Amino acid sequence: MPIVSRTRAAVAALSLLILVPPATASESPVFPSSSVRADNALVQQLIAEGAAGSAAFRSLVDRINESDLIVYVRCRVFTTLELRGQLTFLSATGGRRYAVVELACLLQTHVAQMGILAHELQHAVEVASAPWITDTRTLDRFYAEHGHLVRSDPWTKSYETPAAVESARRVQRELGEADKTHAAQRGLAENLALR
Repeated sequence: MPIVSRTRAAVAALSLLILVPPATASESPVFPSSSVRADNALVQQLIAEGAAGSAAFRSLVDRINESDLIVYVRCRVFTTLELRGQLTFLSATGGRRYAVVELACLLQTHVAQMGILAHELQHAVEVASAPWITDTRTLDRFYAEHGHLVRSDPWTKSYETPAAVESARRVQRELGEADKTHAAQRGLAENLALR
């Protein structure tokens, strides 16, 4: 779930902005005027359920909403099983910055998906907190100073931060507790209905 900086990926992801008309992009936020935007109903539901069930998840979305960063979230099939999510910086233009979070949505439990999303949204918060990040070069510089390198090859550098790891754990813990509460409430309601 590292930060991935790729020139080719950034160019490909930038094409997403060109291909998605503004009306579609403005319809996709889960919350009115949200800067966290889903590209399909599954991801939109994931964001909504994460925000409804976890104060930590809501806080991540709120912090992104307070920034100049727009984050598009989509599912993706990765070429390696160890990679479950990544954030790619797209561009800075018109007073806004753009990034894409990609999630491995297949073969993951619902709570695991929300944890991975929270992890990547924490990386987005980190980017949002550094307004001088305006391209992949400055993103690399930021994570070289604030994260630790987990993978490097000629095309890719992947970084990780303790805050992102902790965000995933916190959200999964909160969502697990919410699931237990809902199950207990359902059980109580069923018992009352049987009387």
